Amino acid sequence: MTSRGLGLPDHIQACLFDLDGVLTQTAKVHAAAWKQMFDDFLRGWADQHGQRFVGFDQVDDYDRYVDGKPRDDGTRSFLASRGIELPDGGPNDSPDAPTVHGLGVRKNDLVLAKIHQDGVEPYDGSVRYLRATAAAGLRRAVVSSSTNCKDVLVAAGIDGLLDVRVDGVVARERGLAGKPAPDTYWAAAKELGVPPSRAAVYEDALAGVESGRAGQFGFVIGVDRVGQAAELSKHGARRGGERSRRADRGPVIRHPAFQVRPWSLVESALDLAVLAQTESLFALSNGHIGWRGNLDEGEPHGLPGSYLNGVHELRPQPYAEAGFGYPESGQSILNVINGKVMRLLVDDEPFDIRYGELRAHRRELDFQTGILDRTVEWESPAGQVVRVSSQRLVSFPQRAIAAIRYQVEAVDTAVRIVLQSELVANEQLPVAANDPRSAAALGKALILEDGGSLDAAGYLVHRTERSGIRVGAAMNHEVDGPADTSMESTTFHDVARTMVSATLAPGERLTVVKYVSYGWSGTRSLPAIRDQLQAALTLARKSGWPGLCEAQREFLAGFWSNADVRLDGDLELQQAVRFRTFMFCRHPRAARDGRCQRRG
Repeated sequence: MTSRGLGLPDHIQACLFDLDGVLTQTAKVHAAAWKQMFDDFLRGWADQHGQRFVGFDQVDDYDRYVDGKPRDDGTRSFLASRGIELPDGGPNDSPDAPTVHGLGVRKNDLVLAKIHQDGVEPYDGSVRYLRATAAAGLRRAVVSSSTNCKDVLVAAGIDGLLDVRVDGVVARERGLAGKPAPDTYWAAAKELGVPPSRAAVYEDALAGVESGRAGQFGFVIGVDRVGQAAELSKHGARRGGERSRRADRGPVIRHPAFQVRPWSLVESALDLAVLAQTESLFALSNGHIGWRGNLDEGEPHGLPGSYLNGVHELRPQPYAEAGFGYPESGQSILNVINGKVMRLLVDDEPFDIRYGELRAHRRELDFQTGILDRTVEWESPAGQVVRVSSQRLVSFPQRAIAAIRYQVEAVDTAVRIVLQSELVANEQLPVAANDPRSAAALGKALILEDGGSLDAAGYLVHRTERSGIRVGAAMNHEVDGPADTSMESTTFHDVARTMVSATLAPGERLTVVKYVSYGWSGTRSLPAIRDQLQAALTLARKSGWPGLCEAQREFLAGFWSNADVRLDGDLELQQAVRFRTFMFCRHPRAARDGRCQRRG
C-alpha cells in the first residue's frame, strides 16, 4: 500500500500519533479522572471562600483547558480559567497537597486505578492503520503528554507497532515544552530522521492539532471521536484525504517566534529587531485608553505610548512667508502619562533583557480574555535567576481603568527584590520625523499641575500647553509577599512612584496588582479630575483583579457571540481574521456596547 492509499500526500514519510483518543480508548478515562479530581477540589474551594460550586465540564473544559497538555500545564490552565492560583509545589507532593503538582498526582492516581481495574483497549481501526503504515514503509512514533504512555502501550498490546516514543517522561528529561507547543512532535520527527514537512500528525485534542500546525508539519489529521470535527478543523486539522493547498505558505505573521493559534497571538521568543512592531501587535485599548505593548520595565522600547481618546496638542506651523489659507497649527496625538512601567531590581541589578541572560521569554494576547500575558526567566549579570510573569488589561466594562498583575519568583537562590511601579509623564520619545518643528513643539507638552502620594497610591495631573486639555492618572496597589515586604510611595515633578521591596527565598513569590485610572477633559476643573481618578480607582479595587478579569471575559464573550467569523481548514487565516476583529472591538463604539458601526 502507498501513502496515497492511506489518505496521505506522497511526500509524507512518517506518521506521528497521539495516544489517548487516537490509538487507545483512554481519553474518556482521563476526562473522568480530571472531573473527579477537579470537582473534589472545587467543592472545597467554594466552601472555603463562600462561593458557588461550579463543576468541571467533562466536554468543554476538558477540550479547552486540559486535553493533550502536560498534566501540570492542564491543571494551571483550568485553574486560571476559574481565577484560582495555587503554588506549583514539587514532584514529591502528596495527592492531598494544595498545589498544582498535588492535584496532578491525585489525577494520575485516579487514572492508574481505572486502568488497573478495567485495562486498556486500543481502537481496532487504529491498530489496522498502524499495520498498514508499517506495510507502506512509513516510520511511526507515538507522541503523548502522558507519563503513563509506556504502560498503556504495553497494556494495549501495540508497543511493538511503534518505532519511537516521546511521552511526558521523555519531555521532562529533555526539558521539552508540552502541547500546544510543537517541541515533542519535533523531537519525534528528529528521532525518526525526517523533517517536519514530511511527517503527518494524528490528533484528537485541540491543543495537539495546534501543535501540529505550529510546528509546520506536512499534514495534520484530526481524529474525531466525540463529535468535534468542526472544532478540530477550526484549530487547523484537515479532514482525511484533503490535500494541502497552503504547503508553500507560511503563517500570517512571518516571523519564527510567532505561533499560529486560532484565539490568540503568541510570541515564543523576543527579537529586539522587531520590538517596535510587536509593541503595535500587543497593544491594548478599550476605545478610550490605549497602551502600546511595551515591556513592563519600560526599556528597551521601540516607541513608548500611552494614549487617551481625543487628547492632543496643537503643533505650530510657522512659515518663512505668510500666505492666505496656510494653517497656523496642526494637531498631534499626545503620549500621555505612562502607567505601564514596573521596574525591577534584583540584588541591585536592574532587570533589563539586554544584559545578563534571557533564558525564556513568551507573550500571548488572548482574544477571548483581552489579557496580555508575559512570562520571563532571566539570569542577572551577577548570576541571580528570577522568573517574572505579568498580565495586563485595559478594561472594557470600566473604561477609565487599566490594570497589571506582576509577579516575581526566586528560582534557585535567595534574592533581594525592589519593584518600582511608576506613573511617568513627558517621556523622552524618539524623533519620528525630520521636521524639527514637531520635536520642539511636542518634546515636553504636559505641564504639571498637581501630584501626590500616600501609602500604596499616587497621582499626577497635567495640562497641555496649547490645546488646554487637563489629563490625570492615578494608581493604587495590592501587595502579597513574604513577611519582610515593605512599601513606600513618593511623587516628584513628572513621576509618581511606589516601591515594594522584599527578600525572596527560592520558590517564594512577590505579587503586586497595580490599578491605574485616567481622567481627562478640556473643561473640568483640577479638583473634578482628581475626584474622577479616585472614584475610578475605588471601583476597580472593589472589583479586584479576578473581578476585572471576569468582567473582561464576559464582555468579550458577548462581543464574539455577535462578531466571530469561523473558517474551517485554514488556521492561519482564522487567526488573522480574529486578530483584525479584535482590533475592531477596540473602537469606542464597540468598546461601549459590543457593536461596531458600519463603515463606508
